[in-house]
Amino acid sequence: MSQLLSTSIEYLKGVGPKRAETLASELGVRTYLGLLHHFPFRYEDRTKFYKISEVNEDLPYVQQVGELVHLEEVGAKFKKRLVTRLRDETGTIELVWFKGVTYFAKNLKVGDKYVVFAKPNEFNRKVNLVHPEMETRVEFKNSGQSKLQAVYASTEKLTKFNLSWKSISRLLKTLLPQLKYKLEENLPLSIIEHNNFVRLRNCIS
Repeated sequence: MSQLLSTSIEYLKGVGPKRAETLASELGVRTYLGLLHHFPFRYEDRTKFYKISEVNEDLPYVQQVGELVHLEEVGAKFKKRLVTRLRDETGTIELVWFKGVTYFAKNLKVGDKYVVFAKPNEFNRKVNLVHPEMETRVEFKNSGQSKLQAVYASTEKLTKFNLSWKSISRLLKTLLPQLKYKLEENLPLSIIEHNNFVRLRNCIS
C-alpha cells in the first residue's frame, strides 16, 4: 500500500507532467498521499435552495435555481462588467461578473435555467450576487452535487491549468476508489474497537 501512496501524482488520470509540476509548486502535492492529505478548508451546504425573495446580505452563501432573463455587458475595456438577472416565481436578482466577462457572455444563454451559488452582497440598497458559480440544471444533476460540498485550496496559477478547487475535488474522486479498501489503519485495532472509532476505509468516500 505504501508503494501506491508514494506514486507520483502525474500518473493519476487527469493530471500529467505539467499539472503535476504545478500541483507540486503551488500546493506541495507530489504523490497520491499528498493529494489524499490535501484536506478541504470548508464545506458548503448544497442541501437547501433559496427563493429569490428569501435572499439577503446577511446570509453566508445561497443556492438558487431560476431562468436567466437578461444579459448585458456594461462599461468598456478594463471597466467592463457583465450584468445578468435570474428570475424565479418570487422575483429577480442581479448577477455580476467583473472577471471572465467575455467567457460568461459567450456561454450563458438568456432563457435557460441555471443553478446559482454565491455570497449575497448589497449594492445601492439592492442585493446581488457577484461572480456566482453557474451550472445548467443538467450539469448540476450530472455533477452529483448535494449535501455538503468540500472546498479545496487552489491558486490563480492552478486555475490557469484548469485545477480549480472543483477540479481538485474531481481528482480526489478519481483517486479514492483506488485506495478505499487498501488503506492501512494508523491506530491499533484494540484502540479503534475500544473507542468505537470509524475504520479508516469507511472514512473515505
